Amino acid sequence: MKTIKKISLITIMIGSMIMIAQFTQGQNTRANNNAEKVNSIMPFISAGFDISICNGTKIQTQGINTYQTGMTLWLTSGDGTFENPYGLNTTYTAGKQDIQTGKVTLTLIYLPLALLSGPPVKDDMVVNFDNCNTTTEINEF
Repeated sequence: MKTIKKISLITIMIGSMIMIAQFTQGQNTRANNNAEKVNSIMPFISAGFDISICNGTKIQTQGINTYQTGMTLWLTSGDGTFENPYGLNTTYTAGKQDIQTGKVTLTLIYLPLALLSGPPVKDDMVVNFDNCNTTTEINEF
């Protein structure tokens, strides 16, 4: 009889532990779901729209960063320079390679302060260069 009572007691204890573990997991899941609802409007970063400009024109960037911490940095695929590579709104002066290639990609990168707070996030904009000095003839029919 004592053996049955011990087994029953152990079964009840194990069953209670399983129920507690399930209840705890359920609570954590609900907390995560609530956190997801609060964070459903995710922060984002935008380098801006792709544009076409005349050769020799400086580019005024209009980056957007809604992240609360960290820093932003502009990078280029070409040889031009940024007036302030850390500013969202800065000026980019195209280099010779940019103009010869006919386009350049400007990348805005968000770098979190701590690596544990998330990975870097980036967005690109493409700038196409055009020789605007050429005139186009309009033929009338």
